[in-house]
Amino acid sequence: MTCTVRGHTVGEQAGRQADLRVGDLMLRDSSHPHLTMFESRGPRTASAVPQRRLDELACYGLTAHSSQLKKHPASRRLATLLATAQRLETKTIDDTLELLDLLMVTELLGKAQREADKQKVVKHPRLAKASAWLAQAVEVLLEAEGWSEDVRLFEVWEMIDAVVPLAQLRSRVATVTGLVPPPDAEDDGGWRAQMATKYATVSGFVKLLTAVIAFEANAEGRRVLAAMQALPDALAHRSRRHPVTVLPLRLIDPLVVTGPWKRLVFGHPARTDGLVDRNAYVCCVLEQFHRHLKRREIHAPASSRWRDPDAQLLNGAAWAAVKDSVLTDLGLPEDPEVLLAEHAERLDRAYRVVWAALAANTSVTIDDDGKIHVASVKAIEEPPSLIDLRKRVEAMMPRVDISEAVVEVLSWCPKFMEAFTSIAGTGPHLDDLDISVAACLTAQALNITYGPIAVKGVPALERHRLGYVDHTYPARRQHTREWRTS
Repeated sequence: MTCTVRGHTVGEQAGRQADLRVGDLMLRDSSHPHLTMFESRGPRTASAVPQRRLDELACYGLTAHSSQLKKHPASRRLATLLATAQRLETKTIDDTLELLDLLMVTELLGKAQREADKQKVVKHPRLAKASAWLAQAVEVLLEAEGWSEDVRLFEVWEMIDAVVPLAQLRSRVATVTGLVPPPDAEDDGGWRAQMATKYATVSGFVKLLTAVIAFEANAEGRRVLAAMQALPDALAHRSRRHPVTVLPLRLIDPLVVTGPWKRLVFGHPARTDGLVDRNAYVCCVLEQFHRHLKRREIHAPASSRWRDPDAQLLNGAAWAAVKDSVLTDLGLPEDPEVLLAEHAERLDRAYRVVWAALAANTSVTIDDDGKIHVASVKAIEEPPSLIDLRKRVEAMMPRVDISEAVVEVLSWCPKFMEAFTSIAGTGPHLDDLDISVAACLTAQALNITYGPIAVKGVPALERHRLGYVDHTYPARRQHTREWRTS
């Protein structure tokens, strides 16, 4: 029985009343009547409205016709507008940051790494040739240790010049210096230098990204976010005293330039005119911004994927309501200090045990840079018993495919195939059904798809035939019953 009121069911009336209440709550939370969410960037949250109702309003606003929206009260229309705008804003930000991630991984970082690898191959012959000449000069210096104590400097230079002319020696030193980073510099493989050449690719969206999307950051990413937000003003700087490819040092944050980026941004040796390389600095900030964004140390509050994970945690009254049950189920104390102290002590003991074992283990060493090196382990020869066992097992394996073995087993029980019935309740009516069933059983037993088993041109093994047989006949519960009955 359906109760109607003025031509509408009770359910429809209740739904309309609920929508009106939702609309009033959202409008109060959104500073009606001007909907200030359109004036300030960032999400507008309707905390009093369940997320499910917001999703329903957004879906309705995206699919409903304007004539349908006009039939609703003003509060419902504005609530639908607000929910729909929030949904579109979230989707747009998600797509934008997804595209940024794809651009960084494929077009910038990936291509820069490939170009650096190519450059390394091209530079290797020059570096090897120059290093060989330098090695000969150093050998002369090492041999000088056996000379008399009153040997003079010009005599050493004469000995070196006899092996490598001084002009060539200076040229080889310049070649090695230009191809190899300084000893105290981190070797990044050269991909950062290649990435700095892609300034034209990133300059356009770098100026707009932080202007149209509101970002927030925690302590780890706050400085990088500030540097990213300051890039538009820095790139807009123009001066007649220097070209546009450099920036004044006062317009950048030197603390965000770390590691191998220092050589590219500040120059090597470092510039003394108070200027830095614009292309390298922009790519340096963008690379760190992307890294912090992936870690959610920089996040977009209005996004659904790139937002702060901590913001989804319960707090306040919501956490107080479930705190006791959650902590009891997880077996955790309310005060984390004791738990963290126990884990810190356990970690410290583990480090000390490993450090004590390293002194006696010559297979593991740690260099001055803190990198661990493990000696290669020789392969253990296979014992004769294992070789003999492998040969015996291979000799016992049947020389037929598994599907052929299944077909042979099916022939042992003729009534097995007769017991198969389709969904309609009729008996088997397909030709070569046993072959199709054997193929389906083989795929199920090997946990594979029908792709490796399907054979074009063989009706019983066509892909659509196997799918039809699997759906119609050999359900797991059905062929189990047939095995038992036959």
